[in-house]
Amino acid sequence: MSILLLLLLLFLLIISSIVCIRLDCYNNASLIFLPTAMLYNNLTLLSCQCLLIQQQKSTFQYNSIEQTCYLFDYSLSVTNLQITRNSRVCYYNQTTTTSVYSETTTSLTILPYPPITVSTSVTGNNYYTVEKILLKNTVVLTSLIITISVPKNLGLSSPQFYGNYWPENMNSTLTSTNDYIIAIFYLMNGRTMQSQTWDFNVQFSLSGLSRSTSNDTYFIQIESFQSINGHF
Repeated sequence: MSILLLLLLLFLLIISSIVCIRLDCYNNASLIFLPTAMLYNNLTLLSCQCLLIQQQKSTFQYNSIEQTCYLFDYSLSVTNLQITRNSRVCYYNQTTTTSVYSETTTSLTILPYPPITVSTSVTGNNYYTVEKILLKNTVVLTSLIITISVPKNLGLSSPQFYGNYWPENMNSTLTSTNDYIIAIFYLMNGRTMQSQTWDFNVQFSLSGLSRSTSNDTYFIQIESFQSINGHF
């Protein structure tokens, strides 16, 4: 056997297999709530894809304008996504040992904007705060979920929640964890919400220190429509 043939066999034995990740992607989309993730800046899409493999994560979110790449492990669903131009969310569904990189693209269904108008307000001082959502629906609603999340910082205590909604039609809960106060208002199954202006409020006490509300967030979802989210 020639020396050249021996060298070729040796090379084939030691060369590593090329692993290909098959990706499913949602274009012009981003996650509504980004989970705990590793952020990399100034990356190309290809670099973001390579990092996904290198860091052994299942999902990435890439923005082509900001050139940001978020890597994380997440059970992805269309219901967790919102429309965001120049952004894509990709996840892998299988691995192969071929040397050809392949990518499939899944279209994101564009849901209509909900038939509501929303405004917010904050009142109070260094000893108490009331955060209000005003929601006006132009048609009868058959589903509605509103979530308000407030970090527990700067002596925040004694949370309360209330509104002018009909208690026979809507349920509401208030949960206090070590880090957050979470108020949820939701329309009960089979009940409706007539066209009107409704208010949903969270109130809490403070210790006398000035407290920013920029991290106090809300999320509004009506079935078959885009979600609305923001901060106070």
